Amino acid sequence: MPKFLENGIDWHGLLEDMCRMTRESTMWRARGIAARPEVRIGLRLVNCHIGRGQWIEKEAHDSIYGEGKHPLIDDSPGSIPYGVGILKDAFEPNFERLNVNRNNLIEMSIAKS
Repeated sequence: MPKFLENGIDWHGLLEDMCRMTRESTMWRARGIAARPEVRIGLRLVNCHIGRGQWIEKEAHDSIYGEGKHPLIDDSPGSIPYGVGILKDAFEPNFERLNVNRNNLIEMSIAKS
């Protein structure tokens, strides 16, 4: 468990604090795009294959450095809404899928009805 989670801060709060601190100071924004720290948040999927997780990289970056909205659900800090992030698998490097609901997977011919 990450140290900040032990201190009562959750992923939502951490990302919110990073956005606020970055907007209040130009510490990271003043850097060139290539020199800015990359933020990668990976969350374990509940009731799924071991090794699978949801990754919100682009959305976290847009939220911190741009005008993107916060990617995590406010009243459920560990939840990522459908349409946000990518599902990846630590044991299957070629597995990468959009975080969408089952109906969307059927429409994309990834899952069967």
